[in-house]
Amino acid sequence: MLKIDGDKVRKLREDQGLTQLFLATSVEVTTDTISRWENKRYPTIKKENALKLAAALEVDIEDILLQDNEPEKVLENKVINQTVEAETVPKKGKNLLFVPLLLLLAGIAAWLLKPSSPEVNVYGRRILPAHTPVGQPFPVIIRIDIGSNAEAVSLILKEIVPPDVRIIHGSPEFSTLDRKKGSMKWIKKIDRDMVFGYLAGTEPDFQQKGLRFSGTITLRRKGQRTKKVHGDESLGIAPFHWADSNMDNKISDEEILMVYDEYSDLKELGLNIDLIEEMWLGAGYDYDQKQHKFIIKE
Repeated sequence: MLKIDGDKVRKLREDQGLTQLFLATSVEVTTDTISRWENKRYPTIKKENALKLAAALEVDIEDILLQDNEPEKVLENKVINQTVEAETVPKKGKNLLFVPLLLLLAGIAAWLLKPSSPEVNVYGRRILPAHTPVGQPFPVIIRIDIGSNAEAVSLILKEIVPPDVRIIHGSPEFSTLDRKKGSMKWIKKIDRDMVFGYLAGTEPDFQQKGLRFSGTITLRRKGQRTKKVHGDESLGIAPFHWADSNMDNKISDEEILMVYDEYSDLKELGLNIDLIEEMWLGAGYDYDQKQHKFIIKE
């Protein structure tokens, strides 16, 4: 166990504009634990948690520990050194002069040979259908790629939907959701590529011809604070199912396979894949714009 300096932790967090929730997610503890560390109600911390906390704050572990963290060890080392000196000076007094130099050289060599952390190059790509009918739900996917050699990274994914678009639910579950502002956020610590998704829809009286989406990824990495989510940004309004990419009132083999490739892992979204399969197996479909209902042809 190590003695943690709660004041330093709070100042570092506040100077970087971080929340206790962000640190809790990075260290994999509760926000209550972060609060207790900062308020010195938990004066000690496990070494592995201290390393995670320092990484989240982008500082060395010594920067979050009390300066007098190891007074007993210092005293103990002093006694040991005095004992060694008393026993060895009469015979090897000159050799002791080389010990500090050797230790210094060893420390420099260890610092120079310390492997650098793999660069994290986070990339986000949004996948939208080409169109959707008024009054029907449609899926949105955001794929996060962190690279195969990257370390685990904590991030905040924020997505903004256009006005008059209702957010139904997300997969995984949203960390925060503001339906009035059309804003949703996920905060996650990931060690591999990950897929986020949500289901949205327009109201039956929606009048616009298209929709535009935007999003950002926020990281706690030097030089990589906020990144734009790339990929699809616009979605058209048309009386065709969103899976019918060529708008021919049929679901082809290629289109049904696209649905399974892109969306089968996000079952929590509540996509009506059974309906898409019926369209694929049938002779086609029509969309009743008054009743906002798909009609499958026999």
